[in-house]
Amino acid sequence: MSESSTPSSEAKVASPASEVRALDRGIRILEALSAGAHSLADLHRRTGLPKPSLQRLLNTLMAHALVRRSQSDGLYRSNIALPLIRSPHRPLGSGRLANAGIEPMSRVTEREGWPCDLHLFDGLFTRLVESTRYRCGFEIPAGLIDQRFSIFATAAGHACLAQLPDAKIDDIIQRSYRDFEWSLQAHGWSETALRAQIEQVRERGYATRDLPGMPESWKLFNAIAVSCGWEDEAPVGAVTILWPAGVMRSDAFARRYLEGLRDAARDIARAWVEQRVPSP
Repeated sequence: MSESSTPSSEAKVASPASEVRALDRGIRILEALSAGAHSLADLHRRTGLPKPSLQRLLNTLMAHALVRRSQSDGLYRSNIALPLIRSPHRPLGSGRLANAGIEPMSRVTEREGWPCDLHLFDGLFTRLVESTRYRCGFEIPAGLIDQRFSIFATAAGHACLAQLPDAKIDDIIQRSYRDFEWSLQAHGWSETALRAQIEQVRERGYATRDLPGMPESWKLFNAIAVSCGWEDEAPVGAVTILWPAGVMRSDAFARRYLEGLRDAARDIARAWVEQRVPSP
């Protein structure tokens, strides 16, 4: 190779300084996202980086499954936990479950015309990690994605409980007494009534939303939910399908749409297991 060709060849290789600068910028983005979901404009204001550079870096981070862009609200979220930054807005596994769920939920919504929500099972809570409400023109309240709800107060929570062995349910009930805000009584349940409800869910094969302690804003919609679990493992979450209250009774709705929802739950569980990226 002639000496005259060397400079042009070397010019195509990124310098160590530019690689370090790109790494630093990527870390700044992850630090910003560790505080919660951000739009591109939010990240621009928080990091001071130009939007074109931000978009290129975000595309790279998403290609490596370090960041995701939620379909429901268009916001960017981190899929990993930085060692010194832990945020209550990004629970473990939320990114992995959202990635596993968006395609199966979208198929249900496109076929049936009703939106789906996907919840992560998170101990005493479920956390809503993705939704297809936007595909139906339904409003997605600000802050809904990554919001947590009592496992005793939602259809998704009851679907998760129904897949657990009774001993595990007992453990969750006892843990809930440590904080009255999240206890059974705070959400209108006695232990006897909850156990009877869980048995009904197991017999029907789905949970419903007509529950005491349910968030007031959720009463505009009915929902049925099934858990997303792989074989005999504990559920990773639950998927719900929603429709406006008063349009149809839950049992009639389930006769028409339950099988498709179960298919989606199986696909989500399979995708969760098959993902090769580590659980964030």
